[in-house]
Amino acid sequence: MFFARVGPVLSRFAAAHGLTIEKYYHDAPSWSLLFRHTSGGVGKIDVERTPDEHLRIWACWWMDDYREGTRFLKTEKSAELPASTLEDAPVLIENLRMILGWQKDELTPHGGYKDTWQKHWTEEQFGQRDNSYLTPTFE
Repeated sequence: MFFARVGPVLSRFAAAHGLTIEKYYHDAPSWSLLFRHTSGGVGKIDVERTPDEHLRIWACWWMDDYREGTRFLKTEKSAELPASTLEDAPVLIENLRMILGWQKDELTPHGGYKDTWQKHWTEEQFGQRDNSYLTPTFE
């Protein structure tokens, strides 16, 4: 029911800015808006339903180094917000602009992915994953 209310706003925002929607990743109560970051890697805005029917927004950006098995990541989360916060979507555009403004030196390395990534993908296949996302557009 929660995403029946906020889903149309998220869908319109994603369509207007060239973002890819991923719903309920790993059955989580969230929708993700993914895009190719202008400095490389993937940006993501997660809109998460909290247990009390509010929402929390997660702003994320990551760049992966396949050979080293390291993800370089930056994440920020909002406070709990009423679902009505999304009605005209300014919080979404603010988060999109914030993520695009982040710099590579703000990313923190997280290792330990080498065995997982190299078990499932060749370096070429791994490198193609981010190509499915578009760079955001602004009207």
